[in-house]
Amino acid sequence: MTRAALALFALSLLASSVPAAAPAGPVSEEALHFRLEVGVEPGHVVSGWLDESGGTGEGYDSAALDLDGDGEADRRLSFPMVTRGTRRMREVKIPIEHDGATFTFEPYSVAYRRPPVADGAASIHIRWAVTKGDRYCWFINGNVVLHTDPDAARKARPIRLGPPFRFEVSATTRGPEALVRAGLKDSQNSTLRLTREGGKEVRMEVRLERNGEVCLDVPARYG
Repeated sequence: MTRAALALFALSLLASSVPAAAPAGPVSEEALHFRLEVGVEPGHVVSGWLDESGGTGEGYDSAALDLDGDGEADRRLSFPMVTRGTRRMREVKIPIEHDGATFTFEPYSVAYRRPPVADGAASIHIRWAVTKGDRYCWFINGNVVLHTDPDAARKARPIRLGPPFRFEVSATTRGPEALVRAGLKDSQNSTLRLTREGGKEVRMEVRLERNGEVCLDVPARYG
């Protein structure tokens, strides 16, 4: 084999060993697109999508974030398989850093099943958390809509991970007793479930007053 032939052979080996570039957009035809608004103040919006590395129908095992709004992936995440009790599922978490905190979007209903898509959109259950320093807050039982069409996602209101929050209070009478439920909720009806500070759980206190006197002052469970 001549030197020229050897050189061409070496180049062909090098070319075949270079990994293919990741696609700029989604792999799956039914990738689910979202827009997240994170932070104490509104205005910081990040776009992205849940994707299927094996193509349509394989299940959502990854995500991409579009940080500059050009429709292309600037950051890619893969969701590892974990065991929760007797169930094997993916740990679907998408962290975004802003305002010195980490906001983590958790579309947990796609961890164990592929949601049904109707009219180009899917309704899914979410959780989300925010971590700042040694303080951690976790919200559960939210419900949002994600889109297969990126244009529809851009036109939809972004999913807000942050304030404003509201207190929701209800009471049920059982004879001489009353069951009081109180919860802190966000704009998509997610409920504050857990707060930690310095690794220790922070409990919410419920105080009831009647005629200016405290008749009940007890720690409460979140959610």
